[in-house]
Amino acid sequence: MATVVLLGVALVGALLQPSGDPEEPTPVVAAAAPIREVSEPTTIPSELVATPPLPTTVARPPDRMEELHAMAHAAYVGWFDAIYRSDPESLARWVATAGLVEAGHVAMAGGTIAFTNPPTEELVALTVDEVLRDSPWCVVLRTTDDVSRFIDAAVPSRSVITVYWPDKEGRLRMATRWGAGTPATVWSADCARRPPRSVS
Repeated sequence: MATVVLLGVALVGALLQPSGDPEEPTPVVAAAAPIREVSEPTTIPSELVATPPLPTTVARPPDRMEELHAMAHAAYVGWFDAIYRSDPESLARWVATAGLVEAGHVAMAGGTIAFTNPPTEELVALTVDEVLRDSPWCVVLRTTDDVSRFIDAAVPSRSVITVYWPDKEGRLRMATRWGAGTPATVWSADCARRPPRSVS
């Protein structure tokens, strides 16, 4: 089974050695939403994959691309702002899974993110490079972020694949984040495991 390791976009603290158990992610001190890496080929059971293999990029009109960028950017700003202000309620507005909630709480409790400025919309840089999936219940984007203007980080910029579960108001909530080279079968499984309701 592939070893899945939670990584941060910018690590500020010590990274513990992976346990090798994907069900028990290794605790990390992360400066951004954790990223899971697939270190070897991974096979996902077919019953977990909701759709057939998807094209590499989903073509979208410019206005939809702008909308997706704005929503993804808002989620990323919301993540950092909640941690900066130590606001668990705000954090819950922007993340959809227990793993990211826990990671946010760890960052709040430990003060492990070395903020150099408040994480404002102007300072949090996020570019949408590809739309990998766009549906009412699951959006998947490959993005490049840059935290260098508000965090003292060892790895200020990184390209990642983020799975979002939109809420009933259309807001994108982060569910998981993967390294940019992660196969579609892996992140598709995150769409498939969304709780059984059309829009939460």
